[in-house]
Amino acid sequence: MRHFHSLLQRQIKKYFGTASSLPEEWQTFMNAVNDAYLEADTDRNMLERALEISSQELLQANSEMRAVIQAFPDVFLWLDCDGIVNGYKAGSTANLHLYTGNLVGKRIQDICPESVGANFYEGVRQVKETRDIASIEYQLMQEGRKRFFEARLLPLYSEQIIAVIRDITERKMAEEILLESKIRLLLILDSIQSGVLLIDPETHVIEDVNRVASEIIGLPKERIIGSRCHKFICPAEEKNCPITDLGQRIERSERTLIRADGKCLPIIKTVVKVTLDGRSYLLESFVDITERKQMEEQLRYLSLHDALTGLYNRAYFEEEMHRLESGRFNPIGLVLCDVDGLKLVNDTLGHESGDVLLIESANVIKNALRQGDMVARIGGDEFAILLPQSDAETVEAVCSRIREAIKSYNTKDYGLTLSISIGIAVANNAPANMDNLFKEADENMYREKLLRQQSSTGAIVNTLMKALGAREFISKGHADRLQKLVADMAIKIGLPERRVSDLRLLAKFHDIGKVGISDRILFKPGPLTTDETAEMQQHYEIGYRIAQSATAVLLDIGDWIHKHHEWWNGEGYPLGLKGDEIPLECRILALADAYDAMTSDRPYRKAMSHEEAVSEIKRHAGTQFDPNLVPRFLEILDESRQ
Repeated sequence: MRHFHSLLQRQIKKYFGTASSLPEEWQTFMNAVNDAYLEADTDRNMLERALEISSQELLQANSEMRAVIQAFPDVFLWLDCDGIVNGYKAGSTANLHLYTGNLVGKRIQDICPESVGANFYEGVRQVKETRDIASIEYQLMQEGRKRFFEARLLPLYSEQIIAVIRDITERKMAEEILLESKIRLLLILDSIQSGVLLIDPETHVIEDVNRVASEIIGLPKERIIGSRCHKFICPAEEKNCPITDLGQRIERSERTLIRADGKCLPIIKTVVKVTLDGRSYLLESFVDITERKQMEEQLRYLSLHDALTGLYNRAYFEEEMHRLESGRFNPIGLVLCDVDGLKLVNDTLGHESGDVLLIESANVIKNALRQGDMVARIGGDEFAILLPQSDAETVEAVCSRIREAIKSYNTKDYGLTLSISIGIAVANNAPANMDNLFKEADENMYREKLLRQQSSTGAIVNTLMKALGAREFISKGHADRLQKLVADMAIKIGLPERRVSDLRLLAKFHDIGKVGISDRILFKPGPLTTDETAEMQQHYEIGYRIAQSATAVLLDIGDWIHKHHEWWNGEGYPLGLKGDEIPLECRILALADAYDAMTSDRPYRKAMSHEEAVSEIKRHAGTQFDPNLVPRFLEILDESRQ
């Protein structure tokens, strides 16, 4: 007979006595019941084992969780949905910022300072309503030091909330230090007079920009940050960055910056890799070199052009001469022009007037040429014109246009009379001997200068006399009155006609040197200073140089112009001659000049009467004036007044 489960045996005994008493028809049923009991035992044993294992695992997990929680310095609070503390774990900093007694059963707002508690309660309300995490930050004073805390409130099961409170003072201090560092960096960057960009090396996106870069680009920094650097600087092809793609450590190059308004600026940029706050950046600095480029262009221009006239200079002319030597441009015409009388104008009217003469000459020559003809100033008063692929007829036509232009200019009375000597030469053979071509043109030009020297110099002298006549004290007829007085005096003492004519010429031109004296001195209303007097006295020297450079007629009176301020007693200038050492013509002119000056209005005084002037002449007889000539001169004055 089968052995039944103990529980089944007790039931059988209770109702049947013994198992053997069971009816045979019950055996199969009891066997099934017995199997069920056995399976139940097996299942119970397995369940008990599982529960034992789960309990052990749960205890292990709880132990581990407690260990983890204990290991954290944070404070853990278990709250209900009304913010009442159900449990807590106090971290190492708990007593520093929480109520120190038993916290269980107390409201969260009661265990914190008032303002902090209110924030906590608001956090609890948010978690209750949203079932989501809420975070708050707050600060407390501890032993005179500010400390920072962060609380994170998380929803749990059964309407429970856990609050994790952490001391974040060190993090906050690090953030403040980092912020201060960034501020200092920005201040440094803004103080740099170069544009500076901080660029992400992976994306090439601009992450920061200084003030100078913002100004140069023409956008506020907010509109620059977030853009790719290729938008403004170095619009290079993608994947062609010298630093990130081509492996260069440092890039320094001349590039083009595209401003917000579309204007392109030349810049020099430098790019290096840097690490800031643990991150890699491209530090790109750049400077606007527009002014430098302009200066370079100006220097390049000046290296090839004459600064005064704007024409090409000798260096460029010689380069062109060398280029044309091949003969590919034959026939080649060369025209040399020399401005007549430039030195005389410089010595008399001053270098400013001489510069005007050169500029006007350059304009007249340039305007007479064809488009593309090359003209250069190759010397102080020399100009050269190169005419490739031009035969003799073409060159002659160019010269004719220049001469017509000079003639037209002089008819318009601009103040300075232009006189230009011209020489030409044409090279027909290849290769062209440019040195011989230049020599031939120069000789032809010099030959023309000699042939027309008298007329050209005369024109310049006329220009000087026009300038002298434009002076206020001349416009009142000073020279005309002197010519009459000296002529009457010469006739009175019986000089021959030729000397009378020379005296007239001296009276007309004796003050021509005053064209080189500043109007500031000539028309000064008061007495002259020592330096001004010395400058005024230089007019005799200027007049002498004009006479020496002028026609033969003036050359004859040059010596008298030089000596017309000598005194009878030797106290005059410039040589200190006295008595008969002074040319007679100069002694006669001295009397006439003094009388007319005294009886005419001058900037520094009103005119004297005739009587006053005569008295002064008598008083200076034997000192300033020849005592033998004074009586005769007074006679002609009386005769002229009758």
